[in-house]
Amino acid sequence: MRWFGRITFVLLLLLAAYTAWPFVDLYRLSAALEAGNINAIQRHVSFAPLRNSVSRQVLETYLAITGDEKVGRFTRGIVMSSGVPAVETIVAEDISPERLAAFLAPREDTGLRTTGGRLRIAPMDLQNLWSLYASSDYKIKDFHVAVPPEARKSQRFRLRMRLSGWSWKLVDIQLPHEVRIEIAQRIVHALEKRQPGQEPAKAQ
Repeated sequence: MRWFGRITFVLLLLLAAYTAWPFVDLYRLSAALEAGNINAIQRHVSFAPLRNSVSRQVLETYLAITGDEKVGRFTRGIVMSSGVPAVETIVAEDISPERLAAFLAPREDTGLRTTGGRLRIAPMDLQNLWSLYASSDYKIKDFHVAVPPEARKSQRFRLRMRLSGWSWKLVDIQLPHEVRIEIAQRIVHALEKRQPGQEPAKAQ
């Protein structure tokens, strides 16, 4: 029976290590964003899939606020082809090593804690650490977590980190609704500059 107890202890230890593992890299990413450490940010973020995910969310919101999600497939394709370059340009600016921290920073009137003007996505106090853990979800090679934990649910970014080699990298951010609207409106304004005289789209 002694060997059974030892095996159980080792398995529990491995489970605890696996549970903590993505949080370690999340805190490393948070520290890199706070410090503006470009090299460290690049090590912890896969920018290509991250930009693709954000572009898709923004384009869907753009179609919604312009009413073009109700048109036929052919017309929708034309609208999407005209909007994609503007989406890609703005997303490439926001989702970059230099500007990712600012992109994740709190919007006005959210009352969220910042460090040197930057949002701390990984809290240091036990209460918010528990909230962070409670919002997390594991799927073998994927780790999901909502940040910052002290924000209202509607204002949280849902991060997805994926195991790559021996580290967890940020590959996806599910944006809060207000952030999607904010970026989609920038797309609308960018397209209006190319086609003057049109009425600006209203946020839904």
